[in-house]
Amino acid sequence: MRKDLLRTTTVWIVILVLASLVGMFAAPYYISLLIFLFIYATLALSYDILGGLLGYMNLGHITFYGLGAYLFAIIINNLFMIWGSQLILLSVFVATLSSVAAASGIAALLSYPLFRIKGFYFAVATLGLITLVNIITSSPEMSPITGGFSGISLVSDLARESNPRNSYFMAMTILALTSLIHVLIRRGTIRNIFGCIKEDEQASECTGINPFRYKQIAFIISAALASLAGTAYMWFQTYTNPRLVFALEIAFLPIIIALLGGSGTLVGPLIGSIIFTLVYQLLLVNLPSLTKLIMGSVLIAVGIGASSGIVGLVRGLSRLRRKTYEASPPY
Repeated sequence: MRKDLLRTTTVWIVILVLASLVGMFAAPYYISLLIFLFIYATLALSYDILGGLLGYMNLGHITFYGLGAYLFAIIINNLFMIWGSQLILLSVFVATLSSVAAASGIAALLSYPLFRIKGFYFAVATLGLITLVNIITSSPEMSPITGGFSGISLVSDLARESNPRNSYFMAMTILALTSLIHVLIRRGTIRNIFGCIKEDEQASECTGINPFRYKQIAFIISAALASLAGTAYMWFQTYTNPRLVFALEIAFLPIIIALLGGSGTLVGPLIGSIIFTLVYQLLLVNLPSLTKLIMGSVLIAVGIGASSGIVGLVRGLSRLRRKTYEASPPY
């Protein structure tokens, strides 16, 4: 057990070192591509905490991604006005933490009405969150704060301080943190509790587990990590609007990526994000008009035919091969 842990830790350290070297020497195009890959992977892993480990499909997960982006822009713009360019790193740090804290607080409040329902109704209710927040951020009353339909951007002096390489290491760090939290949940005792709730919520209640408490914890952690992805996106892009972060078209991205790779695992969403990013970029360049149609078809195909994803498919083939080998007569 200890050897396996040491081997796994060594592999991830090597991956982090290699990723850091890529961030220092890669061309700008590849840096940008990898930033989006890290963001997509963070969204998929954070979604998987509630969707994969607890079985609650949160179609509004992207809401917290957008909230993270907007809150980060609002807070850091105000901090820059106060502190100026002398404390950029501190401004980024404080704005990131404040955005995550605010998104977590909103998730905690929303958990009370949302977890009164489950299944299809929960999924539809969370999907409605995207439209609700879209309307709020786009409204004329909120335009002095959010910019309305025109969106929000970092102030010009602050935007000049942002560069792709800084954004790369920020997104990479957030993905590493998200992966660590995912691993700790999967390897801790809380995984068994999540599994109990996922299998039979009423039965878990009879054993003394408080399902609402653990669902709320998962929802808050999931929302906090999604908002972190939003802060990285905003620091990299320096501009966003409701159509970019609260659109229904992107609501299914975390689910597609998690299901494609294999929900409920660490490696699955990472594999899914790599495949998705490469395919999505190819489609945007070569078949832009058909991108949404193809992505929707992929979601349907994955949901119906391969719900366990690539990781599940590989494990199934491995078990089949092992059984075939054991059943074969000795020579």
